[in-house]
Amino acid sequence: MRIATDADTGEQTRASASTKARQRRLDRAQRGGAERPVQNVVSCVSTSPVTSEKPADRVGLSRVALEGLREQQRKGYASAGLKQEVKTCGTLPVVSNTVALGVTDAGNMQVCGLQRCASRWCPDCWGKVANSRAEDVKQVVSWAHEQGYRVCLATLTASHITTETRAKATEHVHEHYRRTGEWLDEQTAGVIMQDTREIFDGLTAAWRYAHSGRGGAELRERRKGYARAFELTLDGLGASLLTGTHGHFHALLILDQDTDLNAYKEKLWERWREGCRREKLTTAREGYDFKVLKVNNSRHAKAAASYLVKGEKLNADKIGLEVARGDMKSNRGTGRTSPEGLLRAIGALEEEAIGGSFWRQAVAQWRAVEEACKGRRWLTWSRDIRKLAGLGAEATDEELANTAEPVEGDSVAVVAYDQVKEHLDEIGERVAGAKKPEKFPTLLMCLDSLGLRYVECTQTAWNEHVRATMSDRSQRRRRRAG
Repeated sequence: MRIATDADTGEQTRASASTKARQRRLDRAQRGGAERPVQNVVSCVSTSPVTSEKPADRVGLSRVALEGLREQQRKGYASAGLKQEVKTCGTLPVVSNTVALGVTDAGNMQVCGLQRCASRWCPDCWGKVANSRAEDVKQVVSWAHEQGYRVCLATLTASHITTETRAKATEHVHEHYRRTGEWLDEQTAGVIMQDTREIFDGLTAAWRYAHSGRGGAELRERRKGYARAFELTLDGLGASLLTGTHGHFHALLILDQDTDLNAYKEKLWERWREGCRREKLTTAREGYDFKVLKVNNSRHAKAAASYLVKGEKLNADKIGLEVARGDMKSNRGTGRTSPEGLLRAIGALEEEAIGGSFWRQAVAQWRAVEEACKGRRWLTWSRDIRKLAGLGAEATDEELANTAEPVEGDSVAVVAYDQVKEHLDEIGERVAGAKKPEKFPTLLMCLDSLGLRYVECTQTAWNEHVRATMSDRSQRRRRRAG
């Protein structure tokens, strides 16, 4: 039996120097850059199934457009990224040449047992990790309000360049002129000279200082706990004036009911400013923000959770320009962007630009940021706050990324990956189109029609097999390293 499908070909992006072709690329990018066919196959890290062009609740972009953005990000990382496991994420099975197919409660086919990188820079993995972290944050906010505590959200920023680097920049400018005959502005020179890791480490040290010693005693005594998120923004692709990588903290603070919030706000600012000064960082009052979350306001709790762990706020117009910037060479340097935005912009570069000086500059910028972020925690909890809020032990990014959605009837079909992978889109579309009671039987019928051998088992047993395989590999790596 031949499996019939309706392929959604979409529009194909064609590199061209003509104005008309460039405008078409810009128009596509402004709509979210969607070029991949709609797929009803859900990997075990999908944040939401791609089933229709219904706008996504959180971002105001269609699900098709969001998948287009994810594809641009994957393409950008393939060009600029440092980790091979991110580039191959979701393409290699954990168990030798074997995966399990099931049907989620949403009615989409799920492929379980593919290796996941759990990286912040992977649009699939980070989506799942961030969603889980956001739910934890919302639970903490809800618990805090139930206990009568005050919940506040503080934003703490600092300069992109240390005072030491800025002082050295003048000498570097003159040296550059002597060597090249060209003047380099001090800001750009400072950005080029600055070690981004030094800035990030300085922010952590400033936070530690703000809450330590006698000076930080008042802040500690009033605080029941916190969740602190690290975030950053970058110079946009091809920025005419470099300002540097901007790391900053968003901190969810759980405070006693009788806390004088104005006094706490001012004390936190004073300690943060002094902590930055000690780390040779400058900070401005304009970069400091302190908000109080309303009690029993689900919108506030959701917004705070998203602010802390979900990273960039996707806006259709902003994203469109950002992604298109690689094609719009006359508009380079029009603003700052997120790390994900830089990857998307790199992915959108025209083929003729690959390997050129502009491409090399963008790749170098990305790799400096990725190196500076290596091993850094994106969300940090204070001691015992998760336990007090009833959350228990925190799962690792790897555990969250490799957790599959429950499937209907706990039933999966275990099949050879090299035989089934080229048919996944076809099978997924057939399963999505079937009525709910017939979805898993439809999946099995498709496998039969393709002549593929499979074994039925429970998802519970399959998941345990995958976990055991991953644990065994981790132990072998540790033994080799030791």
